[in-house]
Amino acid sequence: MALPKLNTSPEYFLTIPSTGQEVKYRPYLVREEKVLMMAAESQDEKQMFNAIINTLKACIKDNINENQLAIFDVEYMFTQVRSKSTGELIKLQPKCESCEKDNHAAIKLDDLKVNMPKELNNVIKLTDNISVKMRWPSYRDVVSGNYKPDEQTKTTFLLLGKCIDTIMTNEEQISMIDVPEKETQEFIEDMTSDQFTKLSSFLEKMPRLKHTIEFNCTGCGKENKLTLEGLQAFF
Repeated sequence: MALPKLNTSPEYFLTIPSTGQEVKYRPYLVREEKVLMMAAESQDEKQMFNAIINTLKACIKDNINENQLAIFDVEYMFTQVRSKSTGELIKLQPKCESCEKDNHAAIKLDDLKVNMPKELNNVIKLTDNISVKMRWPSYRDVVSGNYKPDEQTKTTFLLLGKCIDTIMTNEEQISMIDVPEKETQEFIEDMTSDQFTKLSSFLEKMPRLKHTIEFNCTGCGKENKLTLEGLQAFF
């Protein structure tokens, strides 16, 4: 005899920041929450990223290519799914910047937004004959890369390579999908400092999940302003 179904999940809608596509989603269930908890306990960043992606795949009911979602897309989408799954409020304990006392604050997940640039030119001219078309790094780029927190320079170079979508000359357009990473890195290393700055400034302008909270310290009374950025800052 088949066991009865416990619940019929409600459906909600969200808009993917980078594309403007509206998609339907459901709250995550205990099966997904279990995977998320196990990933968090492992303290392995890649395992956590994969758990988040797999949760979105399970909860988003429309067709999306999760491998092409920008980092900020995944961050925003996960906060919206989580808000309908376990509650809209996140409780934080921010430290006072003056006396370092722990304080209490709360954020509504529905208030979190990704501020997309109104105008963005993703084509960067490097020489009279060569331009590059850029894209935002995806979560898959981060998960698949061998990035280490203590190797910031190496990480920047590798991520920049991932962000080059197409190299364009007067004669041809070269898609970077099948170009080996070694060749991409050599292309970047052959740049002048000015050309590299143009490239890296694109990455620096990447939208992020960001929210600013203000609180008065319960210890010394100082007014504090704290900006939280990126998924890890909120959970």
